[in-house]
Amino acid sequence: MKLSNLLFYKSQMPTSYLPKRKACGPMFEDPAINRLIDAHRESVEQNGYEKLVIPKSLHKIDSGILPPHDRYVADTLYKNGFHSYLCGGSVRDLVLNDTVNDFDFVTDASNEDLRNIFDNIQFHKIPSGHEFGYIDFGDEIVDICTMVNIPADYYGKVHVPDFEPDELYSSSLLFDAFQRDLKINTLYYDTTTEELIDWFGGLYDLREGVISTPAAPYDALHCDPRIVLRALRFKARFGFDLSKELEEAVKKYGKELAKEISPGAKKSNLPGFFSAGYTYTGACILLEYGLFGTFFPLLGSKVDAPEYQEYAKRTAFAIDWIYDEGAVGLPLLAMAAFLWPVVKNLKRKGVQNAEEQVLESQRETIKLTEDEAAFLLESLHIEEVYDEQIINKAIEEVFEKPTLEDALNVLRIHYWKHPFEY
Repeated sequence: MKLSNLLFYKSQMPTSYLPKRKACGPMFEDPAINRLIDAHRESVEQNGYEKLVIPKSLHKIDSGILPPHDRYVADTLYKNGFHSYLCGGSVRDLVLNDTVNDFDFVTDASNEDLRNIFDNIQFHKIPSGHEFGYIDFGDEIVDICTMVNIPADYYGKVHVPDFEPDELYSSSLLFDAFQRDLKINTLYYDTTTEELIDWFGGLYDLREGVISTPAAPYDALHCDPRIVLRALRFKARFGFDLSKELEEAVKKYGKELAKEISPGAKKSNLPGFFSAGYTYTGACILLEYGLFGTFFPLLGSKVDAPEYQEYAKRTAFAIDWIYDEGAVGLPLLAMAAFLWPVVKNLKRKGVQNAEEQVLESQRETIKLTEDEAAFLLESLHIEEVYDEQIINKAIEEVFEKPTLEDALNVLRIHYWKHPFEY
């Protein structure tokens, strides 16, 4: 799209906001695997969970996938009598034949065992009390965690095995799988036998393009409200559909539960909606499910106004265009643009330091570093109008070198041409 069209259009946005569905990996072309997946799906529907093991001969995941440091960690654990498994997103992306940026390990070795085995291991603690280990090799960091127990909130629920609710950790892969957010993230790869392990039908969901939870959706969302955002994040990334049950639960409880999500968790989910060319999709999904205000509470009831939603979608589309042109499309850039109407409204009311007030409110909502806060503050500044000569010069500069500052100027021009009057 020409920049002039981007700045002046009224109806250039696509009719569908969902990205093209992520294609299945080549392993799903094997009829033998599909028969196993279908039979496993039926068992899971009846019993809640069942172990499915796909041998190396069938899944065909390259045995040489692990980088040297990761291989060293896996072999060292095995030599010391412990198992190690790749888990979470790394296995999901291997199955989808996607690029894996980093590998996460889970093991039956306790944290104390890990301290005794690896001299250079360090741990960080999260609010739940769990400690996660990481080994710094200088040029690479390998993450490793002791298997986590089933969340205490699931105790006594249907299709949940007996467990000790007071324990943080376990030695059971099944228990660890129960505490994960979505079925597509509950797959494991045994680093010794090279078997692929599925407890909840995650392979079925990947094949069919579905997002669902290991536990019943109502229980899962109330146990961990972050799943509300994570489910929609993967919908935006993969073009998958939420299962009927999860769709109903998110629409019924999502808006209220989102209030319980911590600023740190909001920060970690932010890039999934507003970066890497997914900004339009992410904004549309959040608006559809009534969760856009989760990231921008200052908008108040205005977030539901059709005029603001049109502004947000057009702005998100502009950010994706800038990203496609080669400029950096940071989530913070999107955040600033979505909040410009608030800044303008405060200034109209005569509020001094409107940008600083908006920044402080956002810092209460989303955990920002000092550098991020400084960048957001700079990006929140917006003048009333440039004259045409300055606009034309800015357009020329963008086409010459699409830097971050140029991208910011393009969005400002876009806002001046199509403002949302608060």
